[in-house]
Amino acid sequence: MRNVTAIEGNLEGDTNNPGPSLRSATILPTSQGTFYIIGTSTGVYSTTELNGSSTTWIQQSPNKIGNVVVEYVTSRKSDARVVVATHGRGIFVADPISN
Repeated sequence: MRNVTAIEGNLEGDTNNPGPSLRSATILPTSQGTFYIIGTSTGVYSTTELNGSSTTWIQQSPNKIGNVVVEYVTSRKSDARVVVATHGRGIFVADPISN
């Protein structure tokens, strides 16, 4: 890996308030653009634009998945299905994004 760029953006935190641990990621290309989805120690976040340290991650499904540890996230390009496995809260399947 020659060109590595940090993309934690608004999840990075600082010395006094560290950000969440990042556990799993998936890249989902769709006709609406590319979705970058990450599982963290505080839930699921996504963005459609990677912009180095200025990347803005938005929490997904805060009322269902919440701030739980997400151990694994994966996606399937054929129907844009996203599956999230959590620690202690169960497994979730996202409604497919129109592709």
